[in-house]
Amino acid sequence: MVKRKQSGQETAKPSKVAKTSTPPPQIDASSPDSTINIQLVAGTYEKILHGFIATIPVASLSTQSKSDSTELELKATFVDTFLFTAHTAALRCLAISPPTDSTTDPKSVNNQSATARTKTAKRILATGSPDEKINLYTLASTIKPIKPVVCNNAFNIPSAAPTSTGSNRHLGALHEHTNTVTRIIFTPSKNKMISTGEDNKILIWKTRDWSLLSEIKAPKPKTQAGQLGGIGTGGVNDIALHPSQKILFSVAKGERCLRMWNMMTGKKAGVLGWTKDQVDVTLGGTVRDGRKILWNGDGTQFVVGFERGALVYGMNSEPVVKMLPGSKVTQMRFISVPTSFTSSSTPELLAISTEDGRIIFYDIPSTPQPTLEDIENDEEKPIPELAPIGEIGGLKVGMVTRIKDFTSTTVNVSGTEHIIVSTGSSDGTVRVWLLDPTAAAANPIEATNVSKDKKEGKKDKAAAAALNISAEEAAELKMQEAETKKEMEKMVQFGKLLGIYETGRRITCLDGMKVDLDAEVDEDEVDDVSMGEDSDSDSDDE
Repeated sequence: MVKRKQSGQETAKPSKVAKTSTPPPQIDASSPDSTINIQLVAGTYEKILHGFIATIPVASLSTQSKSDSTELELKATFVDTFLFTAHTAALRCLAISPPTDSTTDPKSVNNQSATARTKTAKRILATGSPDEKINLYTLASTIKPIKPVVCNNAFNIPSAAPTSTGSNRHLGALHEHTNTVTRIIFTPSKNKMISTGEDNKILIWKTRDWSLLSEIKAPKPKTQAGQLGGIGTGGVNDIALHPSQKILFSVAKGERCLRMWNMMTGKKAGVLGWTKDQVDVTLGGTVRDGRKILWNGDGTQFVVGFERGALVYGMNSEPVVKMLPGSKVTQMRFISVPTSFTSSSTPELLAISTEDGRIIFYDIPSTPQPTLEDIENDEEKPIPELAPIGEIGGLKVGMVTRIKDFTSTTVNVSGTEHIIVSTGSSDGTVRVWLLDPTAAAANPIEATNVSKDKKEGKKDKAAAAALNISAEEAAELKMQEAETKKEMEKMVQFGKLLGIYETGRRITCLDGMKVDLDAEVDEDEVDDVSMGEDSDSDSDDE
């Protein structure tokens, strides 16, 4: 239950019911003052939860640039919305609930004199940490217009004090985990939240009153002494819910398999393992356990992320292709894109972020149906490697710090969809990009600073030699990294940099959502404690 203290008693407070609203209007590109506003939330090593709004002029979304200009124009500006200590340990994960479908107010539509306004229900923000707590907050989807902030440097650091929206609230905390909270997701319908931890628990929560619906206990890995290099008792690394919401996949520390769970019964539905030939040292590192997992949009393929790459599986649970980005994988997400961006039947790209400061994009092919000959032969064939189609960041643009997390936001401007990608690096830098493969192909950025590439290559080779692997595996890893780097030098930038914000804190996780501006929004409609307050503290007015 959500623990709050009101007059000396702990109570559970149900979530608010969404108000009747009109559909959000499209952004008009013809207006010179039109902007896109994205609420970004970053968790940090310093235990701080940092919220800020990125304001992007619609005019900056144009991919046409002056051919005689070499200056990088960063039009996005940033304003802090909240900044406080959220946990007693570094934040490990956070998640924002999906938007609630709005309904149309017939009075507003039929009455031509009525002002059409969007009053979208508030979103829920959940954060997890090694302090074993899950903190819950509300985030406003509609805010008052943001006052202009003067920036005195090239990194858009605002010189004004942080501006609070006034309507972001702390709901309370959940205390059922007994170890680090590693992952939090919401179901598409927003009625359930699923959390995992290093206590090997998968907990399913009811978001209406935050009661615990069910608990799935994942088994501890059976490991030999010294096999995991100090990983210990394991813990769930990641989970992925099938779009049907009936099957949940999980991957855990020290386990060379993924586990399938029946969401209807909470029981184990199956186990899928991988062999050493399928996940070798160039893909899975020394442990070869799954680090990340996710489903594609239509639920026909799933991706398992490893230390140095990823495998795509079809519905027959056979690997289709593998991706080797040439550096350690930090995050994976599917990004929905316009159909012109991809050649596959599903309009989405797989994005993988890496330790060397890049997000690499892959166009995943549809899984072919197995033929009768394939079924009869049943021979294990080599898994083909899928080549990337583009990237953002990296050495070419001076972005070499590890990307810890990233998020994407789709905005509709005069009927045209634009994809905004926001990245959070471990040095505290947040970058906002416009994803545009068409413009990238027309204006490729040549590889630069080859001498630094060579130095980085030497570091990688020294690190590979220090690993507890055989000489043959070390040689294979070095060869694979050298080949990958040659391919990466030819890759084009897949986006346009819109803005840079230095948070001053080491980022561990990042999420975001689009917010709308409304001068008449009621900031006091939720009776709750303020966002930065401790939910267990006494309040005089409660």
